[in-house]
Amino acid sequence: MPTKLCSFRRVAACWLLALGTAIDLLAGCAGHVGDGEVQCQGTASCSAHGQCTPQLGGCLATSDVDCAASKDCYSVGNCQVQGGRCWALSSASCAKSALCQNQGACSARDGVCLALSDADCTGSWSACTYHGLCRAIDGACAAASDQDCQKSVDCSITGACAVFGKRCGATSDGHCEPAKVCVEHGLCTAGEGACVAADPADCAASAWCALAGKCSLGAKVCIAASNADCLASKWCQDLGLCGAQGGVCVAVADADCARTVGCAKEGLCHAVSGKCAAVLNSDCTGTQACTEEGRCGAVQGACRAISDAVCAALTACKTKGKCHAAAGQCRPTSNADCAASQACAESGKCKVSHGSCAALTDADCAGSLACKESGECKAKNSHCVAP
Repeated sequence: MPTKLCSFRRVAACWLLALGTAIDLLAGCAGHVGDGEVQCQGTASCSAHGQCTPQLGGCLATSDVDCAASKDCYSVGNCQVQGGRCWALSSASCAKSALCQNQGACSARDGVCLALSDADCTGSWSACTYHGLCRAIDGACAAASDQDCQKSVDCSITGACAVFGKRCGATSDGHCEPAKVCVEHGLCTAGEGACVAADPADCAASAWCALAGKCSLGAKVCIAASNADCLASKWCQDLGLCGAQGGVCVAVADADCARTVGCAKEGLCHAVSGKCAAVLNSDCTGTQACTEEGRCGAVQGACRAISDAVCAALTACKTKGKCHAAAGQCRPTSNADCAASQACAESGKCKVSHGSCAALTDADCAGSLACKESGECKAKNSHCVAP
């Protein structure tokens, strides 16, 4: 870890006691602006690495404050300054980092965060509880017992229930068969530490066969190999994905899309780029999206609200002030929309806020039916509540 810096003129080479620091400092020179002053504040080097001070012809870290505000402090515990850059000099900084939470690297040594004790690992939900990596070995959390692997979340999901190298893996079919990847995806055979698909019967019995048509054996995974796989799937019925392409089910025919619930409700009646989409305004008219929500125009493959007149005719205009087309939806765009709605009279939601009507003032609540009948006369969090 560097302890001393040597000065240099702007165009001269910089050297430091540690080569790693020299590389970081040269990278900091990205903040240099022509032949004038170095601009460091607002640069990626400052926000990511705490190198926020113009010095030595580049951007350096010169205070713990800059280091503590950097992304590196949160992610890898580099929260203290030394030698022009930020380092992990405190186990307390490591303990607060994402690296500690995710990988058990909660102790500082030689300027970096490492897993130096089993306690570091067992305290990490991701490393130990989820992946079974509960022992500190060579500065990292590793799998050291089948028992730790069997207690992990990964065991029930991926079949990684035994030590395999320094991690947990699937070493027998018995690990895979009860796992989620077998039941859902047909990956029921152990191979090289992981559960893979090896039997067509496992694919045909999987949940994803019934749902997504992945009923045939591919290269260690289950795939949709034929239109027949897709035609029997729920996604064909619901989404129109009835043709097999590249191992998955996609929309290939307008007729398939036209039969779906998505066509009747959302106007998704034409096959476009492997999906069912709304292509014509006529796809949208008559749908639930149009009659109930005012989304009657086809825009970029979906039904959107494009007419104020259509929105104004909706029940939602009278009840919730959704009287104008905005960002593809019928929404209130002014306080007047809300003030004229039932939401104002009944619930005090008389002002527009973030695309909907909200109760923002005590006066609006005091004049509402909710105040008279239920005592909800104060505005709080966009609603009228009892004081």
